[in-house]
Amino acid sequence: MIKGITLGAAFLLVLCLLWPYQAYTQEDWFKKGLTLIREQQYDEAIEAFSTAIEIIPRDFEAYNFRGLARTYLADYDGAIVDYTKALQIKAGYAEALNNRGYAWVRKGNLKQALDDFSRAIEFKPDLLDAYNSKAWILATSSQEAYRNSAEALALAKKAVEINAGVDSLDTLAAAYAANGQFDEAVATQKRVIHLMIQQERTDEVALYIARLKNYKAREPLRIEYTGEKPRVKTERFNQPYQTVTPPNPPPVAQPQNKDPLTGTYPYTIQVSAYRDPAKSFREATSLSAKGDAAFACPVYIPGKGDWNRVFIGSYQSLNEARESAAGLKKRKFSYIQVTRKPYAVQVGRFDSKKAVHEIIARLRTKGYTPYSLPDRNAPEKTRILIGAYQSPEAARQLAEQLAEDGFTPRILPR
Repeated sequence: MIKGITLGAAFLLVLCLLWPYQAYTQEDWFKKGLTLIREQQYDEAIEAFSTAIEIIPRDFEAYNFRGLARTYLADYDGAIVDYTKALQIKAGYAEALNNRGYAWVRKGNLKQALDDFSRAIEFKPDLLDAYNSKAWILATSSQEAYRNSAEALALAKKAVEINAGVDSLDTLAAAYAANGQFDEAVATQKRVIHLMIQQERTDEVALYIARLKNYKAREPLRIEYTGEKPRVKTERFNQPYQTVTPPNPPPVAQPQNKDPLTGTYPYTIQVSAYRDPAKSFREATSLSAKGDAAFACPVYIPGKGDWNRVFIGSYQSLNEARESAAGLKKRKFSYIQVTRKPYAVQVGRFDSKKAVHEIIARLRTKGYTPYSLPDRNAPEKTRILIGAYQSPEAARQLAEQLAEDGFTPRILPR
């Protein structure tokens, strides 16, 4: 009898000791998953959230964020399964409904998408993305069954009330055009472009100018949602110059911490751009031989196609970049533009010169022009980078190409 009591007490003691540890471990894995999503490491994020779910199987937030990571990897079926599981655990989870709606859009299932966006609004009347996404589809779908211009306009106006940002104003312009109110569409789209210039988002502005041209020509946007891979170059439209993308991916809830760009080198100076990648490679190589920190950067510009920019330098402040630009001007460069490009594709961090030289040689044989920057968290290490981009999404195509060429790319702040 005494032995039985002792074993029972020991069992209870083990439970008491392990339970707090288990909860802590789950929280730790969940936070790690969020960080990995922010760093564009989606496969690793999925593993982290999976571990969190193993520890607490009914963690609806872990399912939602694992679905988000799968969405960014274009695994829409897997994402939908995760969002659905989150909703089974917590009925009325508006964020999961909104995210699942986005995945349905990417699969070309607009009926399911609109149902999810509607339910998300029902459960959370101030959820901006749900208003914006539903309005966008109702205003732009090439399928008449899914168009409702009056409702699109009402939803878009509500989105602008919540937050008059680039996305919501862009949707409002499309809704005005869908209703035949082209003067209002033109005026609103001009607000969008002005706002983008203020935000130094010049890489993306060509897309919005193309839409402005549509509205000036008194033509509404019409998009065929076919469920193809979410890359602008493979989207199909009724008119070839309407380079339009579906609603933006659902936002990632970020932990409250310091600015991820603190201590980085977000500014650079563009000195040329070519259609021919070989020309940009030669120019960057020539400038490097003269002592300039030059590199070439492939980029897809909506409405213009593939280009290859040549940049010089990486700077922590705008003033520092402007000072260097003034020096280039004295050297009679024909084109000089200081620009903010805070992201690049990293192909490794090394602590030996030999490893750095080897990776640079490998990259150059593949036609890339790598450059190096110190690691802000470990100054003894050297980061090898390719390109400079305004956003992680803009760098995605380069990262995919590097992966195909046998490298291990990560999209990170410069």
